[in-house]
Amino acid sequence: MAVRIPDNAASAAEALLDIANAMSSTLELKQVLKIVARRAAEAIGAQRCSISLWQDGRLVPVMSQFADGHADPGLWTKFRALGPQRPEELPTYAQALGTKRPVAIDDVTDPRWLAFGARAVLMVPLLRQDTVVGTIHLDQGEPYHWTQAQIDFAMTIANQAALAADNARLYEQVRAQLRELQETQAQLLQAGKLAAVGKLVAGVAHELNNPLAVVLGQADLLSQHSSDPDVLRRTDKIRTSARRAAKIIRELTTFARPQPAAVADVQIEEVVEHALELRRQALSVRGIALTFDAAPDLPLLHADELQLQQVVLNLLLNAEYAVAESGRPPHIMIRLTGEADSVRLIVSDSGSGIRPEVLPRIFEPFFTTKPIGEGTGLGLSISFRIVEAHGGRIWAESPPGGGATFTISLPAIPRTARSVERPASERKAHVLVVDDEDHVAETFGAIFEALGHQVTVARSGQLGWERLSACGAQYDLVTLDLRMPDVNGATIWERLVAARSPLAQRVAFITGDIVDAATQQFLESTGRPFIGKPIDFNQLADLVRTAP
Repeated sequence: MAVRIPDNAASAAEALLDIANAMSSTLELKQVLKIVARRAAEAIGAQRCSISLWQDGRLVPVMSQFADGHADPGLWTKFRALGPQRPEELPTYAQALGTKRPVAIDDVTDPRWLAFGARAVLMVPLLRQDTVVGTIHLDQGEPYHWTQAQIDFAMTIANQAALAADNARLYEQVRAQLRELQETQAQLLQAGKLAAVGKLVAGVAHELNNPLAVVLGQADLLSQHSSDPDVLRRTDKIRTSARRAAKIIRELTTFARPQPAAVADVQIEEVVEHALELRRQALSVRGIALTFDAAPDLPLLHADELQLQQVVLNLLLNAEYAVAESGRPPHIMIRLTGEADSVRLIVSDSGSGIRPEVLPRIFEPFFTTKPIGEGTGLGLSISFRIVEAHGGRIWAESPPGGGATFTISLPAIPRTARSVERPASERKAHVLVVDDEDHVAETFGAIFEALGHQVTVARSGQLGWERLSACGAQYDLVTLDLRMPDVNGATIWERLVAARSPLAQRVAFITGDIVDAATQQFLESTGRPFIGKPIDFNQLADLVRTAP
């Protein structure tokens, strides 16, 4: 037999009081709706009360309570399994939402209601400022006549439930805004750290890159002028160590403020091959299968080869770690695909994948899932910044079945725009080297001479300007250091432009500091090539080869 509603108003008042207390004590929607549903069923005299909320054009079941408080997990699971439903799928819902009025059915015949043991249903829309936010429905286990008093009281309960839902919505909005504010605050703090690192790196990089340029340049010259195997072996060790030191500085400068330092036409397949050569032996020893597939005739990129190689290595090392920790057959797959205006590098692994809560944060600086001491959290962050600085995009995907895929898309040089470079042997250039550090200037001059070019060295900015402003000055290439105490490279460039000198189009900047924002902005504004110190024999050869 169905429970009858009490005749006195005390029970109804007590139910409303409990609901009001619940709404004032918490803004957690499920807790409030649980009390609403149970107290409504109990006060109205229904067997059960269920609540659905409006989400994205559908009704989603969120709460169901029996009047006596007992639980029926099987029935709740069945109720939740209905999932989001369109109102038109159930006539009772459609009628209540369409009219915005209660719908009372004393004897249910719809098999969908009967499947839940409901023989009588009272459906009431939840309205907030005349907008439907959901439904509340009460049911009985056998045919039952709903009185007007019950319907009126159900509408009162529905108003309270609608208010609770609206409050919860506002509460979630505030929480979301608070989270966004906290994330923004964290990003600002991180930006402050990066700015401090950037200032430190800017100063250190310039001071270290100049002596490294001398070491690397002299080692290159020595190897060019000697055939002694022992000398060549030792110079190779010098070059390797100097490049290692340069790489450390480059990583710091990239992290602080990434900018392609030595931009040239690059074949991405060669970049990947060079990176793989560094890890192929280690992968083989660890039993990790490696597959590399490159599409034929990929377009060239205008990029910094060393920085792109660093990105590939970072992704490869991440993949190594992932497959080693997963317990699955280790396999890393690298693919290169090309389109008319871009190239895609895709690195996939057979690891356990990236957890959904981790995926949005993997490119954040200092974020790592590795144990303490095994990761700095900078690898993917640096990769992201390098790719971004090259005008590209990088993103990660991790399907439910496991494994992770990192995809990089980089702009390619249009095939019609590829320059045809003349072999170095076809031209003998006159090069003016302007640098205030004697050893650097001498080293660069010696390298250009070893390449067969005529060289004039100016050991200060002022001397360089005097050479450039002299009557009849003719140079095929002018290398300008930016930081010089008397007249800096930027000033010399601006003077050349102001004088409309054709030598302005012969300038290439060589600097130990490309971290500073103002320096970057200036270099980009000139439209002239620039290289970050330290540089080697081949880079200087390329400068002459590509000079106008």
